[in-house]
Amino acid sequence: MISLAGNYDLLQQPQNISEAVRKNIPFYMFIDEETEAYMKNSSILDSSKRVGLWRIVVVHNIPYSDARRKGKVLKLLLHRIFPNVQYSIWIDGKLQLVKDPYLILERPKLPITSDVPEGCTIIREHIPITNLFTCLWFNEVDHFTSRDQLSLFTVRDKIRARVDWSVNMFLDCERRNFVKQVCISCCILW
Repeated sequence: MISLAGNYDLLQQPQNISEAVRKNIPFYMFIDEETEAYMKNSSILDSSKRVGLWRIVVVHNIPYSDARRKGKVLKLLLHRIFPNVQYSIWIDGKLQLVKDPYLILERPKLPITSDVPEGCTIIREHIPITNLFTCLWFNEVDHFTSRDQLSLFTVRDKIRARVDWSVNMFLDCERRNFVKQVCISCCILW
């Protein structure tokens, strides 16, 4: 999934995607009305609402004026938008997917002891505990700061105090094996 808001990011197509992924996994790009107008004027977007692999969804009436907060609704509440999805991969607008999503899921996700995460890529299984985690995480972002990195471990520690569950992260060097920096926000669902 990708989210472009305020027309700041450049549209990038995923690379190294298998035919199985092309047939079975939808790639969604969420854009705001400003970005939609720009894409139409630039002839990037036509009536098909597709750009390459991306299915374009124009988001209306998100209750924030700040583009950063608008993006957090999509980034953190995907399980509410897509209630029947088993897995999702969120990739921020500044990154381009360069590895097949099936291969990303097969990688071991080892715990990292850091309280300052890079939240630009989120790989999750949509199960009740992760859905609860992202709802609580969104509440922190909504009430306190649009910087989701600051609130991630506050929520992790609250949940970990009650149940044996934790967030696993990739080292930055590992993340660079499947995304490269450009400029965009993405989500892939299946």
